[in-house]
Amino acid sequence: MKKIINNCTVIIISKEYDYFVEKAVSKILFIYDIKIIIVTDIEFHETREQVKIIKSENPLLGHKRNRGAKECRTKYIAFLDSDAYPGDSWLVPAIEILDQRNLTLVGGPNLEYQDLSNQKIPHLAYKSFLVNSEPSGEREQVCNYLPSSNWVLNRKEYLKLGGMNEELRTGEDIEFCFRWSKNNGIVIFNPNVKVHHRQRGFLRFLGQRFIWGRGTINVLRNTFPHYTHSLLPLIGVITNTIIFFKSLDVWIIVNSIYFIICTLESIRVARRRFILTFPYIYSSLFVIGFGTFYSLIFGDIKKDLSNYISNK
Repeated sequence: MKKIINNCTVIIISKEYDYFVEKAVSKILFIYDIKIIIVTDIEFHETREQVKIIKSENPLLGHKRNRGAKECRTKYIAFLDSDAYPGDSWLVPAIEILDQRNLTLVGGPNLEYQDLSNQKIPHLAYKSFLVNSEPSGEREQVCNYLPSSNWVLNRKEYLKLGGMNEELRTGEDIEFCFRWSKNNGIVIFNPNVKVHHRQRGFLRFLGQRFIWGRGTINVLRNTFPHYTHSLLPLIGVITNTIIFFKSLDVWIIVNSIYFIICTLESIRVARRRFILTFPYIYSSLFVIGFGTFYSLIFGDIKKDLSNYISNK
């Protein structure tokens, strides 16, 4: 039996209406009787009464989420990426928390996307602390950041804070969580607020990390000093380069230790599949560091890179 939810609207952002959007919408409407707003780059026709389509002239994720939030009138909003769909539980436990604590942003785990053959390895890699800094586990916890692919929060409080920073091309959810916490808001990870989220294949994984790295400095300007740990990949790349030219023997030792750490971490998260998982884990921090270094030389992201910074 469907759960009737009148006090929340689901906001999905997308480049176009494709298989993943349809799966997200179908899954949501199968579980809930709820309104859905889809903010997309390409206009399309929709006949279902619960679903409203909004065409956005701006491809950036922050703008799309703000546009969706302004269009709805419910007390709560739930952000969901178009390549994600709700798990067995999602909105009900989140709304129960929000009814008790108004200034709260609730999210949860991003589980493996089912029915796709290429998801097992990137999902296993995503469990590594060298790839993913999001909280995990089976207990509720207060944290500093959750990805906006799975957020549920009070609409008025979101808009009161100005929504997401539409000047940022990446890391806009990090910056919002910073402002939210700075203004007495709480970010809560609840293990029952589950969604299934598609992960990228290896080449697009590298592209995503590189773009994240390129946006690091711009995000840091808006969150300093609370996001300074994001410079660690850059420091690692610079230090590794200096050591290479100073002492090849020390460089070999340092990189051998890192290789061993990544191997052990790959075995921990993937067991027998560790060989396939290793490239994700080994390359993640390096590529982010190279992206940050690139931005220092050539400047922050300026042009539209929506193919990489979008949820596709």
